[in-house]
Amino acid sequence: MELTTLRAYQQLFDAIKQEIQQAKLTTVAAVNRNMLLSYWKVGNMILQRQEAQKWGAKVIQQLEKDLKIAYPNLKGYSYRNLNYMRKFAFE
Repeated sequence: MELTTLRAYQQLFDAIKQEIQQAKLTTVAAVNRNMLLSYWKVGNMILQRQEAQKWGAKVIQQLEKDLKIAYPNLKGYSYRNLNYMRKFAFE
């Protein structure tokens, strides 16, 4: 390849790399945003229902058990994390 062709190719290659990197960053940001929104929604649902039904903390323990049964491979919905989600929605 001649020099101008090599430069043009390198510019194309660099532009494609930049596009891929930007797409990765955009995807990660969208996933993080959606996870935070989901955590807030779950916490808000728990908070609202606890207040309306006068439920105590045991409902969160039951939710943890039932979520593990419904979604055995799902991580992040432990009793502790569900409480964090509830507090997140409260603030």
